[in-house]
Amino acid sequence: EKSKNCELSQEIKHNLNIQYEYYWNFTTTGIHTIKIIFKKKLLQCNKLFYECRNIYKIDCSNFDCSQIIDCSFMFSSCSSLIEINLGKLDFVLSNNFSRMFYECKNLEKLDVSYFNTNNSKSFFCMFSGCSKLKEINVSKFKTTNCENIHYMFQYCSSLESIDMLNWDMKNINNIDYLFMGCSKLRNIKMNFNNDKKLKFYQTFDGLPEGGSFVWKKGTNCNELLKYLPVSWNRTQE
Repeated sequence: EKSKNCELSQEIKHNLNIQYEYYWNFTTTGIHTIKIIFKKKLLQCNKLFYECRNIYKIDCSNFDCSQIIDCSFMFSSCSSLIEINLGKLDFVLSNNFSRMFYECKNLEKLDVSYFNTNNSKSFFCMFSGCSKLKEINVSKFKTTNCENIHYMFQYCSSLESIDMLNWDMKNINNIDYLFMGCSKLRNIKMNFNNDKKLKFYQTFDGLPEGGSFVWKKGTNCNELLKYLPVSWNRTQE
């Protein structure tokens, strides 16, 4: 029941072969809090809450995602979302994290530090538009198989630092717009063991005037460093 003193919550029990259209009704019903209980293992959860703009909180702590192969757009455009309880989800088989949290512009905290990204090929737009996140811990992401990280942190305008020093980036094909519009990002640590001829189109556009860029010793960052603001400190680690 709705009341002035408590949030409306909804428990959803559903079997395999869930379709994301099932959740579109939440865009109009005004349901703000959802606890998901799945009885069986799902194979995909892409677009699960896509454009559910009225949801404030989501609890996926009991969600078994061990068989998930695609989690792209999972929370994309949940523009009112303040809190996601992800528990300790292990996306061990997922190869696509594209736009997973895209335009979650009211999300203030997010713990993805334990994500298993061994099989991921794409982080395209993963956090793009998450304008209230001050911290995104991706330091332990496994990126050996990853090909695309363009737009990954675009317009994360509250983000203050990022650590990608231990990433394996030899297979990356595109890092365009990577930090575009990150107006408070003053500390970047980055490995760039990539010999491809990339364009770095607007990779650093919108960064603040002063900052620190640290790159892993032994990697060739000469071309990449040309696109940093000239006032930034440059250091090898």
